[in-house]
Amino acid sequence: MLASERIEEVLRVVGCGRRSLPLFLVLGLANMVQIQFITVSLINITLPFRCHTSASLQLEDVVYPVPDSVSSDIEEDAFFSSSGGIKKMAPQDFFDSKCLEPSTPNNVLFRPQNSSASSSQVPPGLHATGMASCPYIQYDDSQYISTIVSKFHLVCERATLRPLFQMMAMLGTIFSGIMAIPLGDWFGRLMVTRVTAMIAIPLHVMCAFVPWYPVLLVLQILLAVCNRSILLSTLSLVMESIPARNRTAVGIYMGIPYTLMVVGLAVAGYFLTEWRFIFLTGGLATYFMFPLSFIVEESPRWLAQNGKGLKAADQLMKAAYQNRIDLPPHLITSLDKLQITELEKEEKSSNSRTQKIQQYPIVMVALTGVSVLWLFNCLMYFCVILNCSHFSRADLYVGLVGVTETMAMLLMMPVTQRIGRRLVLGCGPFICGVLFMANLFLPEDRMWLQWLLAMTTVFIMRACYQTMYLYVNEIFPTTIRSRGIGFANSVGTVGSTLAPLVIDPLVQTVWWGAAMVMMISAVSMAVIICFLPETNNVALPDTLQDLKELMNKKKKQTRLITTSNQV
Repeated sequence: MLASERIEEVLRVVGCGRRSLPLFLVLGLANMVQIQFITVSLINITLPFRCHTSASLQLEDVVYPVPDSVSSDIEEDAFFSSSGGIKKMAPQDFFDSKCLEPSTPNNVLFRPQNSSASSSQVPPGLHATGMASCPYIQYDDSQYISTIVSKFHLVCERATLRPLFQMMAMLGTIFSGIMAIPLGDWFGRLMVTRVTAMIAIPLHVMCAFVPWYPVLLVLQILLAVCNRSILLSTLSLVMESIPARNRTAVGIYMGIPYTLMVVGLAVAGYFLTEWRFIFLTGGLATYFMFPLSFIVEESPRWLAQNGKGLKAADQLMKAAYQNRIDLPPHLITSLDKLQITELEKEEKSSNSRTQKIQQYPIVMVALTGVSVLWLFNCLMYFCVILNCSHFSRADLYVGLVGVTETMAMLLMMPVTQRIGRRLVLGCGPFICGVLFMANLFLPEDRMWLQWLLAMTTVFIMRACYQTMYLYVNEIFPTTIRSRGIGFANSVGTVGSTLAPLVIDPLVQTVWWGAAMVMMISAVSMAVIICFLPETNNVALPDTLQDLKELMNKKKKQTRLITTSNQV
């Protein structure tokens, strides 16, 4: 009996139980760590502002014209304190968010009479920017005291630097698949999780207090590398430590803590008006991830495949004891045999080079297919999520998306368990592509039907997006799982990066362009999935030979976990 089959049978008998509770806790935190991508959008908003040419002026000579549409009972000290009887202007008229012409000698509103005015006469909240089009700037802090934009004055000629803060998070996600996640194949999933979680804590704190924008961008890249590595390494660890019958439920439901964290961050953003506090609040899961990573143990599959069968057997015996399960004698014998896997590994090492060369084509087929599948999946999912700009009520759209995604994860778990991964990943995107094409022919006055189609696509694509995380962990063997997931993650992130270009510039150029891209992506996914195997209720592959057999659909009956064994 192979080591992988021994471990799978022991895990089936032991089940989850109490020994898996720390694993589920850590996996939930790993998903909540991904809130970074929502946090950067929340704290990167542009506050209304007004530009000035000077920080010194005689307040007595300043007159604020009040439009006729503004009520005359505006509070007297709305902006500045003065004894000169200054008239007031409504905030929406005062903060016009317009930049000045660099050649303009003076602001038409402020006409300074004395350039040597004392600091007590400087209007409160005025900041020197060093920009020709906005030498001094004043922000409307009625809703937020500060954001990333107001902290680094990313307006006027610096406005092009504003999207970089969000782009660095995506860039870090791409780098994580190359720099950090593959290390799990050599040093273990748990080690990568612990190290990246430990590094992420000071990075998160430094991001909140660093005074230089270029340094902040670099820190954002490193933080995204750590956060993505935490999620995918922890997910591999958990999937390799639980029986096949529980993988679907864990893989789908693991997204619920993330949605709850999104709601919590939205509530925190309502009460916290300083971007630093919002950013630090979004890192709560990161702060707990490192200490709680010590309550879980390494994947027994990884241990067995790396010549540490003794430790793997001890972990499985301990798990049986914690769950109060009496292992049958033949499984105890199997665990005894597992302890000599280091000798088996040494015996096979002489032929490893030849085996890798023989199995290289089939590995490349799986790696390429899953990577391209993830790319199209991410492209379609983020096109659906970013579609809010085409609705009049963006806030309502985002709220409905959150509710719909939660429903998708709750309802699609039994469906995915029953029909398998391939049907979900093949048929789901195709249905969404058809709905996008149908939306082109809907009359504009049928808004309720457009909303219904939009939420239907959100429901389906969220189910596909979550299933993709499950599928990518099930198809790659233990020996190269981290490297395979890392590469597929990097390729998939390219799709999410292209989504904003599809949903906005392409639509402005070709009004039917987004629907056509969605349909092409859906057809491509349906074709690709035909060449990939089903992994539902199938034991995780541990070696390249297991992957080859899975791709060739050999030994299907011996590796299938029957329904009777799931009870």
